[in-house]
Amino acid sequence: MMGRSNMSVVRKYASLPPKGEKLAQRGTWTDDELKRLKEAVHTVTKTSTSDEQSMFRGIHWSAVAALVMTRNTVKCRRKWLEKLCWSTTTTADETQGVWTKSHYLKLITRLYNSGVMDECDVDWMELKSEYEINYSPQWLRKKWSKVKKRVPNYHQLSFEDIVDYLYRVYGQTLRDEIETGKSIKDTDACDAS
Repeated sequence: MMGRSNMSVVRKYASLPPKGEKLAQRGTWTDDELKRLKEAVHTVTKTSTSDEQSMFRGIHWSAVAALVMTRNTVKCRRKWLEKLCWSTTTTADETQGVWTKSHYLKLITRLYNSGVMDECDVDWMELKSEYEINYSPQWLRKKWSKVKKRVPNYHQLSFEDIVDYLYRVYGQTLRDEIETGKSIKDTDACDAS
């Protein structure tokens, strides 16, 4: 396709249904679809819900989508990695996925102290172990993508410069707000559609 990157064409192709099948459902996932997705992931990976490592890697998404039947591979992968894989291991006494300013501060501080020079070198699996809730690495990347946009001209800066700015400027604002008890909760809910 003219004017489209290779990755754009691959993503478009992946979102299309197999020949002869109807388009995947859109909108809010039903409880039945969520149940089928959970079961499909554990069936395809041949794991139980307690096997944390397999919840993030080596999942054959085409097979999962075939078992779910109403969503394509892209939607199944996104729903699983951004929400379900970590919410299935969250216990009832935890905050049930409310992302707070304290979480942003922890993310910024860990990246600042990590000594990592490039975003592609961040070990998101290791970073996720810093949180009480079993967030997926993809969820943390998504939160990182959101918070780095607070840096003026972030797209023109190096990873080190972005982290440094966030730690010194935005991090200080967060520390002050947390210390004074000002609006600890961020507006983000963890329900990724």
